[in-house]
This record gives sequence, structure tokens and C-alpha cells, in this order.
Amino acid sequence: MKNIDILETEYKEQFNQYRWIGQMQSYVLTFYGTVTAFSFAAMAAFRPQPPSQIDYRWPAGVMIALGLFGLFIGYGLFRSRTMQSRTALYLKSLLLQMANSAEDYASLNKSALCFRSLVSTKGRFKLWDTMNIAILIAFYSGESFVVVGVLAFMVVLAGLCLSQAVLIGLVLLVALFVLTLVMVQRLLMNKETKHMEEEYRSAANMGTDQMEKQFGLPKMEGDKKT
Repeated sequence: MKNIDILETEYKEQFNQYRWIGQMQSYVLTFYGTVTAFSFAAMAAFRPQPPSQIDYRWPAGVMIALGLFGLFIGYGLFRSRTMQSRTALYLKSLLLQMANSAEDYASLNKSALCFRSLVSTKGRFKLWDTMNIAILIAFYSGESFVVVGVLAFMVVLAGLCLSQAVLIGLVLLVALFVLTLVMVQRLLMNKETKHMEEEYRSAANMGTDQMEKQFGLPKMEGDKKT
């Protein structure tokens, strides 16, 4: 098998992996939306009817659980987006190496591949990307559910005034929404992008022996030093 055949096979496999990650992200978001809608529908269906008094403690508990679930899903999806970004960088490297390995390489100097970056964000990983916005909505929903659930418990158990709870909730939500934008972009996305660039540069000079170590392959008995 020629080198170009190996590269083509790897490109196809990694491209399928890239698509699979995006599909799983959509499925997880759909699952979270379904669970949330079902939970609210169940709470509405099984709420006590007048003249029975409504116990707000269990709906508050459900909202806190949904909120924590949403935060967990949002963080996990943002992590999967960084993995997808790494896969995209690898695909670009494979494509460039396949172009360099082509037999008619000279004709590629003015190839349409030169314009490939026009259909992408050039690797920039920003919160306003389409999937990131959807994940951010799930993250915001989780924060909102947790805040509302905790405040509902405080109103029922601690005797907090409803108007005070609403005011505190609004202030907390606005602060959390702004803080989440900054924290996710700086502590997750920008940090992961920096790590990815450093690893990409270090891998550029890597030999096959170093690749074995990077892949986590165990050393064979004959390779061990005596």
C-alpha cells in the first residue's frame, strides 16, 4: 500500500469521526430538551388540584436536578466541541499531506484547495458558532433551573419574600449569563486552542518511535533496554 492510500483511508475514517461527533452533540441536545419538556409536562399533569395546596418543594427539586443535568451536559458538549476542533485540524493536515504526495503536485499550486479556508472559520473556535450557541442555551437553561429551584426552596422553607426572590433571581441570572460567556471562552475554548496549537507544533517533528509513545502503545520486549 502506498503512502497516499494510507492517508486517504485515514482521512475518510477521521472525517466520519468528525461527523459522528456532531451527530452525537445534536442527539444529546435533543435528549436534554425531551427530558426537560417531559419533566415539566409531568409536573403540570400531577400538580394538586384546588382546593389542595400545591407543595412547591418537589417541583423545585426537579428543577435543580434538571439544572445540574443541563450544566453537566453543557460542559460535556463543550469538551466534545474541542475534540471536534482537534479532529478538524488533523483533517486539514491530512489533506495538505495528500496534496503534497500527489503525483501531479505542480498543478496544485493554483488549485481550488487554496480557497478551502473560505468555507470555514479558519479554526477559530468562538461561542457564536452555530453548535456552540445551542450548547450555550442548554448551559444557560441548567443555570436558570438551578437558580429558580434554589430560590423556590428558600421561599417555601426559609420564608423569603416572593418579590425578593424574583429580584435576586434576575440579578443572579444576568450575572451568571455574562460570567458564563467569559469563563467558557477563556478557561475552556481559548485554553484548549492553545494546548492544541502547542501539541500540533511538537508533533510536527515527531518520528515513528515517538508516535508509539504518543499513541500509548506498550513497548515490545525486544525494544526494552537491558
